Amino acid sequence: MLRDGLARPTLARSRVWEQSSSLQSLERCGPKAVALYQYWNARRGVRPMPTRADIDPLEMRQWLPRLTLVDVGPGGQFTYRLVGTQMVELLGMNPTGRSVESAWPEELAPRVLGSYRDVVESRGPIFCQQFNGWLDDQEPTAWSMRLPLSSDGVEVDMIMAYLSSNIGMLSQL
Repeated sequence: MLRDGLARPTLARSRVWEQSSSLQSLERCGPKAVALYQYWNARRGVRPMPTRADIDPLEMRQWLPRLTLVDVGPGGQFTYRLVGTQMVELLGMNPTGRSVESAWPEELAPRVLGSYRDVVESRGPIFCQQFNGWLDDQEPTAWSMRLPLSSDGVEVDMIMAYLSSNIGMLSQL
């Protein structure tokens, strides 16, 4: 299927994502994700979420390869503003400037969009775990988190997303 003039990636095998807003889920994301959450949390202070201006790109270097920034537009439109190099490798293209929906395989796009909508509605972090649907072993194979950003301190207008270091497993599917 074509969207934004480019082909949508395909999904070779079934993957199942579960999500939670519980900070207990954060620990499963690994030490780099915990450090990113702590950075985000320190930047927000007493506010529900930090602004994009509170985030210093120079301090973000260790997370950039697996980081994405997603603009939240009117009517629930989500567009990639920044996409880390490892995310580009995973998707097989650079979706910067494209809608989130068109960047993911048709089977997975609703799940990704749903987690972004949940961040907007809750105005809080969402932590996701991926399981391989074709394996009996239900140990998570990847983790991600989505952190809200707000220009006015009330409405989410950007989401900072981070994918765990084992994304190589995802790209092999």
